[in-house]
Amino acid sequence: MDPWQAFLSEVYSIRSNAPGTESRPHFYPPVSLQEFQSAESLLKQELPMELAELLRETNGVMEELSVDGRPYFDNLWLAWPIEQMLAENRSFRSPNASENAKAYSENILLFSAAGVDGILFGLNAHGEVVAWSPMREEFWGLADTLRDFFRGWLCGEITV
Repeated sequence: MDPWQAFLSEVYSIRSNAPGTESRPHFYPPVSLQEFQSAESLLKQELPMELAELLRETNGVMEELSVDGRPYFDNLWLAWPIEQMLAENRSFRSPNASENAKAYSENILLFSAAGVDGILFGLNAHGEVVAWSPMREEFWGLADTLRDFFRGWLCGEITV
């Protein structure tokens, strides 16, 4: 098992789930070198190191959920596939984006969403994870690394 897949599987194995539920990560085939280079070209920036490593192992991580022993179903993206990252970041950087979003968009790479209030997660130029609230039109820091973020988010130590 690849390092990111092993790490995320381990975090899922220790996290607490609501009674009657089970969750697990679902990994996708890795991003090809051509997709990777194309994404960096379209975004006009290099992907942060940890995110690049993750994408080289899996093109997105979907959380799957089972309720009362029923079959697993897709719950929410822990990390978007590269195509969705491109779409979300291009939208975030569009002329129609808010002034505050545009002011930060070149320094942030969005990689996922919280699933509430339109909050988005991104990585800044230092590899730190930040959250963007469209309601408050501001960013705030969440974790020093992507690994710290995933561990904290999945274990309920990081909330938005």
